[in-house]
This record gives sequence, structure tokens and C-alpha cells, in this order.
Amino acid sequence: MFFNCVLFFFVISKKNKPLVIFSFYLVVVLTVELITKIYAYNNQNNLFLSHAYFVFQFVLLSLFYLEILNNKLQRKIVFVALISCLILLGIQYVLYPEIFFNFNMLEIFLTSFLLIIYSMFHFYNTLEGEKNFFYINWGVLIYLFSTTSLFMLGRLFAQLDVREVFNIWFVNAVMYLIYQIFIFIEWKNIYFRRKQSV
Repeated sequence: MFFNCVLFFFVISKKNKPLVIFSFYLVVVLTVELITKIYAYNNQNNLFLSHAYFVFQFVLLSLFYLEILNNKLQRKIVFVALISCLILLGIQYVLYPEIFFNFNMLEIFLTSFLLIIYSMFHFYNTLEGEKNFFYINWGVLIYLFSTTSLFMLGRLFAQLDVREVFNIWFVNAVMYLIYQIFIFIEWKNIYFRRKQSV
């Protein structure tokens, strides 16, 4: 993840707003991951950071898709879904503040499911149009589809033995690595396209 963050800042351009948003997303997610590791290293509960991860990921990737989707109806759906989801989650946290220290199944499902829908919108648009951010989109779809299923099982983790829990998190780590590989492939395409146009 750190490697991809650094690479994306080599190709960032103020003219390419989706690229700026996605690069910022990488930095935010890396920051949340580092803080999570620090808490884990100090044997402190870091579960509350999952909320920051899911919400920031949702907001920043929603903004990313708002920029790359060219269909007015799709853009309107993304905008309305973004605002509605944030309001709904805000109300939920006000009414039930105790979920701040647990897995929030509604948050995991809503934020991931909506991003999967946006990803499908982009796939549909690329069938006949340009393939901009094609590999990032593939990575988002594969990663979110697979890991959302794992996170939705979060409440069952407490009932599983340690080996089964380790296997589930190992699968999540593998899927995240695949996601990062897709991001790297996207960076490589952007970088070499720029070199050819110079």
C-alpha cells in the first residue's frame, strides 16, 4: 500500500481530478492502516478504527466515481446514495453509540454494496467507451465483493476457533494484496501512457 501511495504521487496531476482523489484515498487508507497497526502492536482495541476505514473509503471512492462516471443518472444516483448513506449512518451512531466499539454490519454492507454498484456502472460505461481507470475498477469490484462477505461474517468470528479466524483474515489479506496489484497495474499504465505522450 505504501509502495502504491508513493508511485501514485509520481503521476498525480491537478488536471486529472479522479487521479488526485484516488491518490488521496490511498494516503487516507494507509494512515488508518498504520494507526490500526500501532494499536494492535500495543495490544489495544482497534476495532473502532474500522468505522473510519469504511466511511473514508466510501466517501473518497464515491467522489472518485462521481468524477469518472459520465452518465448523468448514474452520477445523480452516486450523489444521492453518498448523502443518504452518511445521514443514515450518522443517525445510527447517534441512536446507538455502543456500536462504535463493535462491527457495524449496516455500515459494512451499505458502504461496500454501494461502491460495488458504482463499479458496475463504470464497467457498463467502459463496454463502449474509454477504459479509464479500468484496473482500479476491477480491483475495487473484486476486493469489495470478496471481503464484504468476510466482514459480514464478523459477528460469527467470536464463535470460531482461533485457526478459523486466522484463515478468514488470511483470505482478506490475500484479496487486499490482489487489490493493490490491480492498483499498481493501473499506475503502470498511467505512467507509460504519459511517457509515450511526452
